[in-house]
Parts: sequence; C-alpha cells; structure tokens
Amino acid sequence: MIDRCATRHRGSWIAGLALSMACQGVIGSAGGEPGEPCSPGPGETPIPGGVEAFVCDEDATGSISPSYVLTRPQLSNTLEDLFGASALASAEVGLSRLATEVYDEVTHQRTSTLESAKVSAYHDIARAVAAHVAADDSLLETVFGACALDGAPDCIDTFIDGFGPRILRRPLTSSETAFVTMLAERPAPFRDNAEAVLAYVLQSPFFLWRVELGEPGGEATSEFSITPYEVATRIAYDLTNSTPDAELLASAAEGRLSTRAEVEAQVRRLLQTPRGRRKVVDNIAHWSMSEIAADLSTLPEALTEGVETEGLSDAMLEEARQFIDSIVFEQDGTFGDLLRSTDSFAEHPGLATIYGHEPASGEPAAMGDGRSGILMRAAPLTWTGARTSIIHRGVDFQLRILCNQIPEPTVDIAEAREDNALPEDEAEVTANRDVIAHLTRSPGCMTCHSTINPTGFAFEGFDSLGRVRSEEILFDREGNVIGTAPIDTRTAVPLPDGSELEVSGAPELIDYVATSPEGNACFALSIFRYVSERLETPGDGCRIQTIHSTLMSPDQTLLDALVALLAHESVFQKTVE
Repeated sequence: MIDRCATRHRGSWIAGLALSMACQGVIGSAGGEPGEPCSPGPGETPIPGGVEAFVCDEDATGSISPSYVLTRPQLSNTLEDLFGASALASAEVGLSRLATEVYDEVTHQRTSTLESAKVSAYHDIARAVAAHVAADDSLLETVFGACALDGAPDCIDTFIDGFGPRILRRPLTSSETAFVTMLAERPAPFRDNAEAVLAYVLQSPFFLWRVELGEPGGEATSEFSITPYEVATRIAYDLTNSTPDAELLASAAEGRLSTRAEVEAQVRRLLQTPRGRRKVVDNIAHWSMSEIAADLSTLPEALTEGVETEGLSDAMLEEARQFIDSIVFEQDGTFGDLLRSTDSFAEHPGLATIYGHEPASGEPAAMGDGRSGILMRAAPLTWTGARTSIIHRGVDFQLRILCNQIPEPTVDIAEAREDNALPEDEAEVTANRDVIAHLTRSPGCMTCHSTINPTGFAFEGFDSLGRVRSEEILFDREGNVIGTAPIDTRTAVPLPDGSELEVSGAPELIDYVATSPEGNACFALSIFRYVSERLETPGDGCRIQTIHSTLMSPDQTLLDALVALLAHESVFQKTVE
C-alpha cells in the first residue's frame, strides 16, 4: 500500500507526481518511513488516504473564498427566481451558448474562465430578458412599480429602492444610481428606457459574479470581513444555487446576519426550500456515486432476463435521490441511517426486482438480500459488460468514499497489465476475481492494486445490474451462458493507518464507513468540497473539524452537519491569496 503521509491534496501537482512515481514502482512511499501510519493527534480530524490530519488552529490564515462567476444553472435559477419562467425561456438561446463549468470528477474543484464567447452570451441573455420584461405589463410593474405603466420617468426611484437591489443583491452605489437615472430620463418611451436599464444591470459584474469585496479586518492584509449582503449571497448560492430571496435580503438590510445564530436560522430555513433540498440531494448523490448509471442496453439478454430494463437506469437515479431526500429531510436521519436504512422507494418493476421486493406504492418497501443504505443501491454498481468492473468499483470507492488517492495508470502499467492478461478462452471460464488478480499481479501494478483490488472484491456479490448474486454467470463473446463460477467477497481492505480491515463483503466495509472516524471524515470533506467548489486549505481545519464532530455525535443528524458546514464562523470572512 502507498504511504501518502507527505501529501495533503489530491489536486497538488507534487502529490500527483509522487503518487505517479509510486505507482510505477520508482519510489516506495510518498513520504515518511515505509509503512509509517499517519495517525491524527489530539484535536485533529483524520483525513483518509494518509494525508495530514486537519487541525483547528484559530490563528491560521482564514479559508480562501474565490469570487465565482455564476454557473449556467445558477444564472438560470437566478433569472427564474427574479423574473419568472417566461423570462427564463426568453433567454434560452443565450443560456445554451454558455459553456458548462468544469469540475473535478471526484473533488468537485471548479475551473472557471471568462472567454469572449461567455461575454457575448451574457450580452444576449441580458438583452433578451430586458426586452421580455419591458414588453410584459405585469413584469414591468413588478420590476419598476405601477408608475412604469404610466411612463413616468421618476419611476426609476422605485427600481433603485426596490427591485434593483434584488438583482445586484445589495443597494445600488451612487455611480450606478446616477447611470440608471440617466438612462431612465432619456427622451424616449419609458418602456425603452426601462429595457436599457435592465440590460445594463443584468450585465453588471455584480450580477454575473458572486463578488465579495468586504471590508479589511484583522492584521493580515489578505483577510476581509464580508458585508451582510455578501453573507446573504454566499449562503444563498451555497445552499440553493440561486439568488437570495426577499427574506434573506431583508435580514441583510436590517443587520440580522451578523451572528452565527442569525445565519444558522436562515440556513435552516433555506435548507427546507425546494432548491435547498435539491442541492443537498445533489451533494450526497455526488459523494455516493448516484449521479449516473451505466448503459444497461449492452448487457446480454441472459443476464437481464426477468428484469424490466426499459427506463431502469433513470429509475435507479431517481429512487436514490428520493431515498436521500427522505433520510435527510423526512426522517431527520444520521449518517448511519444514510448507510444502513433498508427503505426503498423503487416503483419501477425492474428496480423493485433488483431490490427484492414488490414495487413500492406510497410507503417505502424494505430491500432484501441484506442490502441497505445509499452505497448498496444499484446505480454505482452497474456496468456495461456482463462482467463487473472490479477495478472501477475499487477505484471509485477508494476515491469517493474513503478519500484515498489513486493516480491514473501510466502507459507502462497499462502495457504490463496486457502482458499479464489471461488468454481470452481461459479468461472466459475463470472467475472475474481471479482474472483481475492475474491481470494486475506485477509489482508495478500492485503498488496501487493492492488497495484497489480488495475493495472491488468486496462488491463482487453484486452483478452488472447491481443485483445480489451468489454465483457468477460466465458468458462467451457472443453473450451465451457457458457456465458459472463461485463468488468470493472475503477480502482484507488496506486502511490509512497501515492496518487491514477483514470483511466478508460489502456490508461490513460500508459499516466501517458508517462508524469509523475516517469514514465520517471523508464524508465531511466531500460535502465541504461540493459546497465550496474547491480543495480545502489549512485555514479550513476548524470548519471541517466542526462538520466531522457533528457527524460523529450520536444525537446529531445530517441536517445538523449541513448547518455546521454552512453556518460556520468562517461565513463572515474572506481570505485572498
């Protein structure tokens, strides 16, 4: 097993280089003495994968808070919440031209760039929405007041004191006020002037970006105290992927976002909104690999016989989301409940068959065959081939659930694997576990596969449909059944402290995730990264520890952990590099 004591972040190029070399057999460890555990000290949060524990150091530089441009979904949500679905539809062409933001598949670290195509799209979106509002009496009155229908130039005061701050998420500055007033007083019909005002405001960087200018605070010139309006914007987009609603902006205007208790009250309220619930489900679905299911149309008919497959992949994803929502919001459940509940909402007959019960109707059904929780649901277990992908399952679980650092294989390792592959005719009649063990047996491969393979072996009790199985069905190249092989899920999964966890299968491995400090820490780190859209820094230590401590407390729920994540003292500060 690779000892990664010297690495902190998966995104670090130094860590990546060290791990790449280790996987090629060039070096034996990424830091420290070989086999030396990376155990956290008192007051530290263990971070799986051998990376350094996060320490809550009150004197550490605050966490970095980038000022991000709104993503396409965030901009869409914002336009809809401000102006309604019809205005959003008017901007569809411009929105379709916005490039999708790029996120790291595992860490959710975001990459944002501002290219000319985006600037052009923003212009078209602003013009389209502005024209739509100006042509619609109801919307024009909502944005500019009843006076707009009479064409009164001084109606701009209503906009400046009312809807304008909703768009910019703060009061207009004196220069902005002067400019929109000049536009409103031009010798033209007020509707035309109102359209010009809206087109201007909707192209403002203060609308398109989550700008945090703040006020200098503390001795370090890189540290700022952000304003109540900036606090409102931060928690709104972190929680709901949309602009602050009227109540949140009113709290900012009245100075009621200056304490943690005041922020927590708003966080708990926003978590219960439809957009808030959706983002929580998105967050946990990303961690649990329940965002996508494999294309099942490529599976042999003999494997899918007896299972309704039409619409099955979509049903897997929807049911997983329904389960997450139920555990977090309806049952006010814990992290353990998320991993242990046998509740199933599978109405699709094929998915109900896989989960071992009749289609659910109204009340949840109970999953059979010893499966439970979000990590033993079908979506992350599916595969496009008759044989399961032990390697993909092992890598995904190590990266997402255990926060381990598994680098991409090099060309040399890929070639070594091909050299070790069993002849095709022999592989067809050999158990999948043995095929993979033979394929990756070289020392260079085993540097990583000694961690990957045992993890994947634990999940061999599930076939490519995610269905529990007691034996493996063997197929030839044409998809015909040619025999069976016994299933062996007993394995010893290497742990970050240098020990091994002996399990008889996936349920015991998942129970370790549910109960261990390391399993809880990885979940804490994952939900932090998803909301922050970046990798953690030493300045995040206190915040991550708070989330972790909440998860580990038996009387604290997942909602409490989300509140600890979103209503931490760090919400009032910004640090720039």
